[in-house]
Parts: sequence; C-alpha cells; structure tokens
Amino acid sequence: VIRGYVTLVGETEHSGVQVSTIGTPVVSDITDATGFFTLNVPSGTYDVYAYNDYHWTSDTSTGITVAIDETVDVNFSLTHLPFSTLFFNDFEADDGGLTVSGGGWEWGTPTSGPGAAHSGTNLWATVLAGNYASNALYSLETPVFDFTYMIPPIYLSFWHWYDIEPGWDYGYLDVSTDGGGVWTNLATYSAYDMTWRDESFDLSTYAGESSVLIRWFLDSDGSFEYSGWYLDDVGIEAMMSSFAIIKGQVTLFGESDHSGVTIGVIGPMTTSTITP
Repeated sequence: VIRGYVTLVGETEHSGVQVSTIGTPVVSDITDATGFFTLNVPSGTYDVYAYNDYHWTSDTSTGITVAIDETVDVNFSLTHLPFSTLFFNDFEADDGGLTVSGGGWEWGTPTSGPGAAHSGTNLWATVLAGNYASNALYSLETPVFDFTYMIPPIYLSFWHWYDIEPGWDYGYLDVSTDGGGVWTNLATYSAYDMTWRDESFDLSTYAGESSVLIRWFLDSDGSFEYSGWYLDDVGIEAMMSSFAIIKGQVTLFGESDHSGVTIGVIGPMTTSTITP
C-alpha cells in the first residue's frame, strides 16, 4: 500500500486531487476532504504523482519501493497556480509591438503633457511634443492575444495621463475578438485629469477567445486641441485553465551522471526543467 495526504496549500478543502502511479500498472485514487489517498499496488518500485486542476503538478515522488504487505507513506503539497503574465511592457526597450492607424500615436520620450513617462523615460502618447490635432481619429492597438487556455480572472492594467477636451473630444478603451471588425467599449475618457492614474479592467468575459485585441482610440472634433493621452506600463495577467504532466528520463550515453539537462516545452505556455 502507498498512502498519504495531499495538502492544497492555503486551502481548507483538499479533496478531488488525483494521485496515480506512473508505469505498469497504473493505480489511481482521489483524495477525500482531508487529502487522504490509498493506492493498493503489487510489490515493486513506483513513481507517484499528484494532480489537480489549477494547481502546480510538478510534485512527484520517484523510486518508491513497496514490498509485500508493506505500507509506505508519501505526502504531497500542491500550490494553486499563480497569475501568468501574458503581456507586460514598460516601453523602455521597444514599442511593445503596438500598432498605429490614423496617425497621431508616437512612441518615445514626451516633452508635452506630463513631460515624463510613468516609469523610465519612454511611453506611448497621442503626440510626444505638442497637442493632438483637430478631427483626429488616432488608434493604438495591441498585438493579438490568445485567451484560449485562460480562465477568469483576466486583468488588463495600465498607467495613463490624459488631457482631453471634456464633452467634445473622447478617448475610448475598446476590445475586439474578431481582428478589429467590431469593437466593444470598456471605458471612455473626456476630462482634464492631468495626473498619472492606474487603471485595471476585468477581461474575464473573453476567456476562451483566441484573437483578442485592445485599443486606445482618440476622437477629436474640429476645434480646440489639448495635450492628449499618454500611456505606460501595460500588462495583461490571467490564470491558466489546466496543466498536465510530461514526464520522462534523459540518458547521457556512456555517463553515470545524467543531471543538468534542460528540457523545454514550446507551445501555448513555454516552460522548462533541469534533470536531477
């Protein structure tokens, strides 16, 4: 018998965790509310792992040897998945891959508006040195984000400074799921709010969408130009929907020590590990 407890760190309910052997035979059990599990296995040597959705699944015990009529205790500890950063850019080294249409938006160091970035020296601004134009239709769009493997909550955050003619000119924060064909408004700005402000928006509605775009869109009338809109430190964070285990062994032929080999995965999420 291989038995033990699985602790879901920081949680009071520890049920529903799958604990299984790897190899032949495969024996599995599901933990109860206390996290207890029991695996009735033939005598032999086993690798055992614990898995639960939305939790780190790298907790594996290897080389567990069980003799006839012997009971071996094995305990696991799983931690809930943290937020994964899908995108973050402070626009210091590059423009973050954002694209401009309709003119206006510029990447670099501002001399107008706030006169400085929120962090570092570079940002995006409707105009870096001066006011936006009359009859402006300035659009700044993010790269396409894939939320296929994401679950709520999904958060968009950014810092901005704006000086937009109130009641006549408008800054729109929009989201699209069809490549920019249709836009849904998340927020509208039209005011003299000339201080840096931290904004956060819940994008959980778009979990599962594969082509999500965000844009900052300035629409001005035919008179009175203002300093405009300044954007910095844009980020998107979300939870991964589920994880699985890819497990194996690396052999360095002719060597007795097989440690130090980097194994990487390239796909919806890139990760790696080092062989022991």
